[in-house]
Amino acid sequence: MPNTDLIGIYVEDDTTLLSRLYKHELAKRINELELSRHGLAHWLMTIIYGHMETGGKIYDGDGDEIYLYPDIIEDAYFDDDSHCWNTNIKKFADCMPKRRSSERLILRLQLFDAAFWIIGDPVVQPE
Repeated sequence: MPNTDLIGIYVEDDTTLLSRLYKHELAKRINELELSRHGLAHWLMTIIYGHMETGGKIYDGDGDEIYLYPDIIEDAYFDDDSHCWNTNIKKFADCMPKRRSSERLILRLQLFDAAFWIIGDPVVQPE
């Protein structure tokens, strides 16, 4: 289970992040923010870049540091400025997805998982 220290955020492992249940829970959490698709991207950027600026680090499920750099959000979205995924994910708040997330989305999911940990409201609640 991920945890935090003063500046380190440990996100869920890849299997969890890619699971149908995580997609469903993330969608519910994203819906609660009540942001547009561009607003959600801006929210993510603000949280992650703010964490970076204070010297914060993010670690993956194996405990390896995720390198944080200025274009990480753009790379996580594959330079898709429309941020359509932000709209598409919301439909899974009301129903369990039939498929897990694609492995190519792992960086995006790691960043969202970290962002919710940073604000103190993790997607997967500690037991």
